[in-house]
Amino acid sequence: MSRTLAARPSATLKEVRADHEARPRRRWVARALIGLGLLALVAVVVVAIQHNADRRWHELLRATAALEARLDAESPTRPVLYGEATDGLAHPHYKRAQAAVAALGVGSGDIAQIMRAQANELAGVAHTIKVPASPTAAELIASSQPVIDALAAGAHSHDGRPPILWAKGLSHPTDNLLLARDVVNLALVHAVGAAVAGDHTGAVRIWLDTLQYSGDLLRSGVIISELLGVAGFAIAIREVPVSAALLGSLDQNALRTLRDGLAALDGSLPLFGRSLEAELALFVRHVDKLGWGVLELPRWRAWRYGFSTRLTVAAYGFASMQLAREVRGLVEQARRFDEGEVRRLYEAFAHGSNPIGSVLGNVHSVVKVRLTALAELRVLRLAVDHALGRAPAPLPDPFGGTLRSDVDANGTASFWSDGNRKDTLLKTPARATPPNIRTATPPSRKAPKKGEPQRYMRMGGPK
Repeated sequence: MSRTLAARPSATLKEVRADHEARPRRRWVARALIGLGLLALVAVVVVAIQHNADRRWHELLRATAALEARLDAESPTRPVLYGEATDGLAHPHYKRAQAAVAALGVGSGDIAQIMRAQANELAGVAHTIKVPASPTAAELIASSQPVIDALAAGAHSHDGRPPILWAKGLSHPTDNLLLARDVVNLALVHAVGAAVAGDHTGAVRIWLDTLQYSGDLLRSGVIISELLGVAGFAIAIREVPVSAALLGSLDQNALRTLRDGLAALDGSLPLFGRSLEAELALFVRHVDKLGWGVLELPRWRAWRYGFSTRLTVAAYGFASMQLAREVRGLVEQARRFDEGEVRRLYEAFAHGSNPIGSVLGNVHSVVKVRLTALAELRVLRLAVDHALGRAPAPLPDPFGGTLRSDVDANGTASFWSDGNRKDTLLKTPARATPPNIRTATPPSRKAPKKGEPQRYMRMGGPK
């Protein structure tokens, strides 16, 4: 009975019964009003989240467009390492070189083995490298001149940077891993072959074209191509005995050409590449083009942002841009590489809820291998100075400080980095080494332990 009726002693039985029957309806109305209020609140929250997601996503698209414009505005030109520059893009010529390698029908392993065997023979070192019966080195050189012509045309082109097709997103075309490496190996077969034939200038020019090709890949703005450039430097400088064989056989004029070309290449390669920022822009374009389903991001992982996938990606997109700026600052402003600090920044960024972390890859690793390639290039510059009979000029170590060198009582020169203390980074595999350059650890030293300076290259006179 309601209080009103209770307060009325004169209330009739009919009124009491009517009041009793009305109570459930009043409760239902109250619950309905509460439910509608909650639904209205949820709707307001959803609309607010959607509005905020749309706003942040369009802000990210505008920031991405500005990033693309900045990257496109960077000067695509770089100095040629010898001779005169020609108009046009380098990358189409490089693609032509890769296609010509593929047309040869020679396996990647066969090309690499022929190159290694040739280098050891040029240095007068016995080896047990198994080379194919066919083609021989001479046959391979004779049949692959179009590769070298295309490589030289690209290396001398005015614009060394491949265009990035932003609208394609992550479907942007990349270089073929095996073909890009085969171009380097085949070019070194030609370089060593020219040195064997006594054409020292030709050998140096092909070597410089190969390094220019690798440098252009480093400038590309796509992570896979940048890593291919790193691999090209490793092959042409330290992983095989080519540098040992060539430096031990080239005459002084050829060495001076090599010295000047290496200095020009070193001066044109920035410490920090374009790939982290470019990959982020390609990712944003990819998602914007194909939709959110391409992410396969479970809704529950977007809980921090109201379960909105779009708002999640927008938030981490801006965080990615901030990460790239901070890493660039660490590398360029301090003029050194603090791996621990870069790793800390990346790990704080790339947690499980971040859909972009896996796209960028391990940022500290990408930056580190790039700086390794630059260190290898500068070590080669020091080695050329030594081969010319000059005291190597001090060169900055990308890992901090200055690249170091010394000469022992036997005339053996060693070059190393005090900044790079990761003992396995540039460890050279055991192999027979030419008498004029030793890439193995000096006999007087054990392999460096963690915390010790890593020796990049050791070279000296005959035993």
